[in-house]
Amino acid sequence: MLDFWNETCVKKSKKPHKCQLCGGEIPVGSAYVRQNGKFDGDFFDRALHPWCCSAIEAYCRSIGENEYDDWAVLDYVQEEVCSSCPEREKGCRVKRVMTCPEAVARYGGTRNE
Repeated sequence: MLDFWNETCVKKSKKPHKCQLCGGEIPVGSAYVRQNGKFDGDFFDRALHPWCCSAIEAYCRSIGENEYDDWAVLDYVQEEVCSSCPEREKGCRVKRVMTCPEAVARYGGTRNE
């Protein structure tokens, strides 16, 4: 159960971070979402790309819950994005779905991020 929650949108990072959802780098000077709180008695503090945060929100809306598992979110994104992607038939080489330009664009980033 979630005891408390804080979320802050940071416009420019002062140091590099690692996105909790996709594992990708959030470089210095980039926007990111900082989340912290307490869940089931454990404190957490994490950074997310803005599009990764949007993907989590979309997943939670789709299941009607506020609790989620990172792997379930990634599976959801893959199903939503990859099922209609023309690259799928050509043998897509994207290793992590949240680094795909189509996924990034779908959840609010730009294709060159």
